[in-house]
Amino acid sequence: MYKEVFAVHDEVMPKISEVNRLSRELKKWSAGEKLPLDSTMKARVSQVILQLEKADEGMGQWMSEIQDPGDLRPSKSHAEIMQYFEDEKTRVGKVKTDILDGIQTGIGLLDSLEKIDESL
Repeated sequence: MYKEVFAVHDEVMPKISEVNRLSRELKKWSAGEKLPLDSTMKARVSQVILQLEKADEGMGQWMSEIQDPGDLRPSKSHAEIMQYFEDEKTRVGKVKTDILDGIQTGIGLLDSLEKIDESL
């Protein structure tokens, strides 16, 4: 079960660099380094930056809280440990969803912004 949980982590952890890249690019738009944005688009950019930052923070928090099975064995039964990792599998699944959704949303927004910029 521990390996299943970490397989999800190992799948999405490399994508954190993409989360951070998208966030940096969107911050350039938000700061006006690119095309000036109207208030509605600036709010959308800020919303997506926040979504990306929360996805990154979610991974960091999950990683800091996950416990090694060896640390659990002295105080928990096998069934309790299995339930713990079942719960962690759900938690890391949400982290994965947040990361993938953030990336998809960020890419879509950047594409839209770049198309607007190109049309001017």
